[in-house]
Amino acid sequence: MCNPPEYERNSKEVVDLFQKERDDVSNMLKTKARMVVDVLNSCKRLKCQEIQGAMYAFPRLFLTASAIEAAKTKGMEPCEYFCRRMLEQTGIITVPGMGMLVMIILLAFGQREGTYHFRLSLLIWELKEFSIVMETMKSFTEAFFVEYP
Repeated sequence: MCNPPEYERNSKEVVDLFQKERDDVSNMLKTKARMVVDVLNSCKRLKCQEIQGAMYAFPRLFLTASAIEAAKTKGMEPCEYFCRRMLEQTGIITVPGMGMLVMIILLAFGQREGTYHFRLSLLIWELKEFSIVMETMKSFTEAFFVEYP
């Protein structure tokens, strides 16, 4: 990306192929970013800011008192408990927002300390799989808040 092929130094086929691949990747990431925001914002007790140029989403969790209490009884931070349950029930890996590096990033994105978040990568699935992952995440979230109203 930093030193792309140019017509002066490379064949037309190489330059055209590079530009097509670059555009395909860029368009896929834009589609995933839109999908993440739309799906997560349709979930009860989740809010996701628009993703602009990032490879991650940092949705905010509005955890219930019963979910927070369940986390405490397990000796976990509430966002860690949510992420652990999602991993155990769906196989989807997310990063709890209570880690120091994640908290620094969250603060840089305008999030407040004392709120609950998790991080989700946009890079690791093909678009068809990513759509399934997002629907699975939505189903998990709905069931989680039925369990912890």
